[in-house]
Amino acid sequence: NGIRHIDVLVDRFGPERVLGGVALISVALAADGTVQHLNKLHKIVIGSRGSQANRHLAPLAELLGACGVDFTLSGNVVQAMWDKVVFLATLAGSTCLMRASVGDIMHTLAGESFVRTLFAECAAVAAVSGQALSDAQQGAYLATLTDPASGLMASMLRDVERGGPTEADHILGDLVQRAQILGVPTPLLELAYSHLQAYDRRRQTAMH
Repeated sequence: NGIRHIDVLVDRFGPERVLGGVALISVALAADGTVQHLNKLHKIVIGSRGSQANRHLAPLAELLGACGVDFTLSGNVVQAMWDKVVFLATLAGSTCLMRASVGDIMHTLAGESFVRTLFAECAAVAAVSGQALSDAQQGAYLATLTDPASGLMASMLRDVERGGPTEADHILGDLVQRAQILGVPTPLLELAYSHLQAYDRRRQTAMH
């Protein structure tokens, strides 16, 4: 998840050795260690981050295509990665802050307004970074994020509910840092991230 790790990998291994990918799947780790697949979504998107095709992509695409997974070889995988991080930051930020599913949030006084504004902030960071989401993608994400009948919640909320570590720094924190560097105002994103920082501080204190 996220895009923060790409720079680390490129610095360590070189740009020609780092591909891009997005996994779209909803899973949870049960108490007995079983990985539970929560719905039928199981999609993988991979591709070169630059204009030149990587020699490893063709055999990898052949392998994945034979696995029965919903697989796509993307010509613009970097955009797909940004699309997902905007969606995920909004979903995690809102469901963790509200401690509730999308549907429950929509039935509150300011829930829908909060989610739409948070999404707009995250999308603005992507746009100023040169990775603007298409109107169609924004519409599809907002439909999911504002569905009053949805039980969807971020896996990050499940991490919080079980008292475990989260990806807050990697997802929300990275977007906040990019926004600050680019001069993009993100007050709700900063609030959502601060909430998870406070949670983690309490968790770390309890561990010691």
